[in-house]
Amino acid sequence: MTTRRVSCGLMAIMSMLIFLPQASAAPPTMALDGVAKFGCSCDGIASASVMLTTTHSNDVIVVIAQCGSAGWCDDNISSIVDGGGHVWTLRLNYRPYPNGRPVWEYFTVADTPLSLDVITVTWSGAEAVWFVAFGVEGANVRHPLDSSQSLPAARVPSCISNNSAANYTMCTGTFSVVGAQDFVLVTTPINDDQACQFTSPFQNLNAFDGAGETDFLITRIGGSNSVAFTCNNTDPVFFLADAIHGPGS
Repeated sequence: MTTRRVSCGLMAIMSMLIFLPQASAAPPTMALDGVAKFGCSCDGIASASVMLTTTHSNDVIVVIAQCGSAGWCDDNISSIVDGGGHVWTLRLNYRPYPNGRPVWEYFTVADTPLSLDVITVTWSGAEAVWFVAFGVEGANVRHPLDSSQSLPAARVPSCISNNSAANYTMCTGTFSVVGAQDFVLVTTPINDDQACQFTSPFQNLNAFDGAGETDFLITRIGGSNSVAFTCNNTDPVFFLADAIHGPGS
């Protein structure tokens, strides 16, 4: 009798163990993980460095650079290197017309967190290049950047001057993105004016008054597959968008 009771008790415990609900791991999320900026209105230099620190492994590290503050710039970036010896890949070199305002984007993947990693950009040309370096945690490191035909994409701003609601110019551009939790980037060269005003829900990464800026937005799960960027009370030359893939892309 005692043996039978023990056996029944063990079977009950085993049943509890078998059917115990499993706790699900929280899905990875994307976030900005460190920013370093260089901006200078000085001519006669051909390289500049920033120090970037991040807190997570397997970050996608991005450098976005521009030059010029009016209608033209004939510079070209020749190299990007860093103290960690990462291999940098050119994602885009966009110039709307010969000697027009260029935008460059490079990226790499850092297996371990960066600690005051010195990132150096070298260029040729008459004007100083200014840039932002930043880390993105939670990205799809196997396929970090959008591989569809929709991005990268440039848009000529659609602007309304002195609209009835406010006494300033409102400029917008709409872009398609691939998936939820994409880290959307919009870079805006500006024609010798102040930085974009009222860009919400985008957040600013880098703004160099008189020259341009880069802003970002992380798309929502279940949200629309298109986003609109608004740049107000200034004179944008164009909008250039790209996206870093989220963990589920």
